[in-house]
Amino acid sequence: MKDVELKYKSFTFPLSQKFTNSNHSFTHKEIIILKAKDERGNIAFGEVSPLPGFSKENIQDCEDRLEQFSISIIQSFNNPQKLNEELKIFDNIPSLKFGLEQVIISLMLNNNLYYFDTTNFKESIKVNGSIGFENLTETEEHIEKTLLRGISTLKLKVGRTNFEEDLSIITMIKKRFGNKIKLRLDVNGKWSFDEAKNNLRKIEQFELQYVEQPVKDKFELLELAKQSEIKIAPDESIQTIDDAIDFINSDLIDFIILKPSIRLGIFNTLKVLNLAKQKDVVPIITTSFETAIGRNMLLSLAGTTGHNFAHGLSLEVLGDSSANKSLITSNGKIKVDSESLKLNYNDLWN
Repeated sequence: MKDVELKYKSFTFPLSQKFTNSNHSFTHKEIIILKAKDERGNIAFGEVSPLPGFSKENIQDCEDRLEQFSISIIQSFNNPQKLNEELKIFDNIPSLKFGLEQVIISLMLNNNLYYFDTTNFKESIKVNGSIGFENLTETEEHIEKTLLRGISTLKLKVGRTNFEEDLSIITMIKKRFGNKIKLRLDVNGKWSFDEAKNNLRKIEQFELQYVEQPVKDKFELLELAKQSEIKIAPDESIQTIDDAIDFINSDLIDFIILKPSIRLGIFNTLKVLNLAKQKDVVPIITTSFETAIGRNMLLSLAGTTGHNFAHGLSLEVLGDSSANKSLITSNGKIKVDSESLKLNYNDLWN
């Protein structure tokens, strides 16, 4: 590939439902869709999808960088190692890096240059359900609907001002649904270290799969992982590939939450996945409210992990069903097909 034309458009998509955690409330998502065309007429799409409150960059930052950039300056399409080196200039704006990497990988596939080892892809990916700040009745109804979809792993957002409200919902879930639900909690770093120690003791009885990001500070999180009976999983503490490597090498964690579309990008995520396999750490690939374009790449990354734990890829925004019906969850799973990275998304582009 020598001559590649890159275009982009900005869009706003509504979420299928309002989603609230301890820090933010989301009703829509602003994204940039990238469209590239090579000299052979192959077309590839990528999604740039920073998440307010979680990303250090915003949509305007991404647009400003795109104005100054031509994809033609990327020379090493045929050499993934060199390509990763060239893309390091976007390490400080990872959501844009993710979109560009997705375009490049899709063009490589269209030119029969396979970056992924597709022979090891899992045929389908288990996904977890996710519940934001809802009351007891809403939570119970939400779980019943989730179970009907075949989803048995649930991530519950906690971190309310009064922990007793969180505790009452957790207690209800375990009493009402028992072993039907594998329960994860996500605090989004809302607790102080002392609050985390006290709260974790109160929920040790519930056989949780893990508690995600109980505190903000990286080193406090590692100390909690050392002290707590409950498995602790870092998320927001992973801002760079070095952070991810530090957590995996600490030998204190069993799960690590990865958001490639807003933090690490694709190539760095693959490096982290390889290290996690070596250290028997379970990586969970998680959505940041992408459309079908971004989620297809996330599914491909999840397909390389090899484990049977649920990934956080079930949340949908407008555009999924119209762009790719295979992204719809069936019996708690989403099918994985490496050919989906070649899909044409002109229905979203137009």
